[in-house]
Amino acid sequence: MNLIKIYYYLYYRMYKISMSGTIKSLSKFYAELLMIILEVSIASSMYIYYVIYINRYAKLILYSWKVFVFIFFIIITNYFSFNKKTDYYIDLFDNMKFNKKIKYEIIIWLIVFMIFLNLIFSFYLMSKIDWSLYRT
Repeated sequence: MNLIKIYYYLYYRMYKISMSGTIKSLSKFYAELLMIILEVSIASSMYIYYVIYINRYAKLILYSWKVFVFIFFIIITNYFSFNKKTDYYIDLFDNMKFNKKIKYEIIIWLIVFMIFLNLIFSFYLMSKIDWSLYRT
């Protein structure tokens, strides 16, 4: 069990979840969108920790070119990661033994839970700071 397989299994689960929706032809798009949301959540919490612990004067505007370049980079990376290999990994994980699937399920849901818990905790830490001392 390596990190790449876990990453693709996470995509596979997002794909299977989106297959239960009404528009099944867009399920790969929805799975990639959910992966982008998770990756942006990780990056957001990392930026918040940077602001809290290293540079409290840092400002990031949501409509700046830095944010657009970062999100564009994530989209392009996901596109090339999932474009040709998805069918192979979907078949691989569909034919996987139940015991192995359970292990992957536990790992990926722990990862998703930890990502969102980390984001919530970073917002909590950010709320404890008196920002009037640092902003002009």
